[in-house]
Amino acid sequence: MLTDEQTADFCHAFIEKASPRYIFGLTSYGIEMAKVFNVEGIIDNKTTQTQIDGFPIISLSQVPSDALIVSSIMDGRPVSAWRTLSAAGHKQIDYFSFYRYFSHLLSKPTWYHQPEFVRDYAENREAYERIRALLADDISKRTFDDIINFRLTNKLQFLAQYNICLNDQYFDLPFIGEYAEHFIDCGSFDGATSVEFMRRFPSYNTVCIFEPEPRQAQSIQQAMQGRENVYVYPCGVSHSQQKLSFSSSGSTSHASEDGGIDVEMVALDDVLKGRVTFIKMDIEGFESQALEGAKRIIRQQHPLLAVCCYHKPDDFRTLPEQVLGYREDYDIYLRHYTEGLLETVYYFVPRKGAQ
Repeated sequence: MLTDEQTADFCHAFIEKASPRYIFGLTSYGIEMAKVFNVEGIIDNKTTQTQIDGFPIISLSQVPSDALIVSSIMDGRPVSAWRTLSAAGHKQIDYFSFYRYFSHLLSKPTWYHQPEFVRDYAENREAYERIRALLADDISKRTFDDIINFRLTNKLQFLAQYNICLNDQYFDLPFIGEYAEHFIDCGSFDGATSVEFMRRFPSYNTVCIFEPEPRQAQSIQQAMQGRENVYVYPCGVSHSQQKLSFSSSGSTSHASEDGGIDVEMVALDDVLKGRVTFIKMDIEGFESQALEGAKRIIRQQHPLLAVCCYHKPDDFRTLPEQVLGYREDYDIYLRHYTEGLLETVYYFVPRKGAQ
């Protein structure tokens, strides 16, 4: 990866059009950068398209040797993109370094909170250090440090050791199976997490799936037909029963004042009357409200919790504080499942011998 000086030199050369300029990756961010900077083309080896919005789409092998390339890969595989371009010998810069220089010209990426995080970290550093000290193993502490350093600096080098491993997300701690009886999947999207849960733990008792996006909920219901003791709730999870406007945008669908549909929200405490042993939450920034709505279950049943912690700038700090405010007898683990911004998960594991 580039040093700060090399980054500055690259960005200056790019804006001065010192060499042919290309965007790597046919993403929404890449298309926006192509338009803003009027580049020569977009590089993508995985599409059959030959142009988009007037920009030619070419393969990496067609790129001139003196080209300047900006990667638009930032969600899942930015490190892999860097390695691909490095192996081809091209001058390149990763998305986060480029965005740091040109954020005033580009749209803010989904779940990108660097300025807000920097401010929150400066104002609450003791709280962050307190959370770090509570983490249960060295992997969690190292992950905590890497994610914080990345968020503070935008430097991709802090994520270089991570791989994208979404099938392991929520299930890779060795003792997950001890809690795999009654699974609550909050924010299921396409039901894949519940399917993976059932594959790994076929002796489960019940699975309850909550998905607010109507088309996705209907698709899940159809996919789950014939599976025993699987219940699909076509609603979102929050602190109370209410209706919210909802923006339907695939895996990142979320509550929004500008949303085009109204969805029903419920509290787990109000809906779930039976046994709960494992709650997973990936609900696009509603994790705190959903935890509040599961306060009784957490206090009385002490389930394992797997909670995504990348949707809001202060999630790293506030989500552990909230859970431990309900019950202190949890051990906390942290894992990260991509090379980029997404899929960081706190695990709150019931402490052995707790009542």
